[in-house]
Amino acid sequence: MAMKDQINDEPILSKRDYINIHSHPNLIKILRKQGDQEVLFADKVLKFTSSGKMKSRILLITDFAIYIVDPELDSLKRRIALAAVDKLCLSKLNDNFLAVIVPSEYDLLLASARKMEIVIAFNEATMKSSDYELEVVSSNRFEYNAASDLVKEIEFEEVEGMCQKFWSVFHFPLIYEYRGKCVDGELSSTYMSHAMLFLLCIVLSVTFF
Repeated sequence: MAMKDQINDEPILSKRDYINIHSHPNLIKILRKQGDQEVLFADKVLKFTSSGKMKSRILLITDFAIYIVDPELDSLKRRIALAAVDKLCLSKLNDNFLAVIVPSEYDLLLASARKMEIVIAFNEATMKSSDYELEVVSSNRFEYNAASDLVKEIEFEEVEGMCQKFWSVFHFPLIYEYRGKCVDGELSSTYMSHAMLFLLCIVLSVTFF
């Protein structure tokens, strides 16, 4: 789909656009300022903070960068150049979680019912910008940098026919353990569009050394 926005005469191409990006003039203005020409993915996702909290965000993947946007204000929270992305980490299970590994900064842990579309969009973007396919690692255990000085380990297990997510955060003097269950093998789009319902599926336990 190609449309002319009201800020610039040149069209911005978009596909996998689940938010109708041309109805968000602030986002169009941000993309124009950065020189992006094509949006390869646009949708609301859940982003995990360094403390383990979840926040609703808009994820944009363009031909040049990744954008994390506050959906209430359409304000830019973070921009990551595609060249800075080293790889994507996924579990081998049918869940909605993926980590975007950015060694020069810090990583992103996201949840989306359209996880595989995000992977496809990343691969298309890197092929367009640098003619190489982004590495995608499938493992039921991996580490990611939740902040520049905070490393977390995530472990995935399948229990009794349901996919169940475990990750432990080693942060002295506490160990935090989070558990989130999936329904019928995956998190439904209802959970993704209603963050509060998703939060009800998270059990938090704190264990002291």
